[in-house]
Amino acid sequence: MIRPEGIRPQENPEDGSRGDGGEGGLEATIEKEPHEEGAVDNEGLLSELGSAKALVERLSEENKALGDAIARARADFFNYRQRVEREQKRLRSMAGEDAAIALIPVLDNLDRA
Repeated sequence: MIRPEGIRPQENPEDGSRGDGGEGGLEATIEKEPHEEGAVDNEGLLSELGSAKALVERLSEENKALGDAIARARADFFNYRQRVEREQKRLRSMAGEDAAIALIPVLDNLDRA
């Protein structure tokens, strides 16, 4: 009989016999338990795998949505920065115009004097 790795016959301390002979009581238990537990573990593992796949899908979609949000935020900030620069240039040019307009009457008065 082939034994799974890591399982050795145990010695019975009362009579000194090993658990690998005869009636197969211990072996039957050892052979039966892994299969039953394995079936339960496989079902548990399959359900964990399914939930893990669902989690990966959800996180992947969330990651994509967050990536899109970051791209939009970057584009918005880039547009904002350009708009502010244009506004500053416009204000500088208007400030120069306003200063020139304010000086015209003064220059006219100086010419008249």
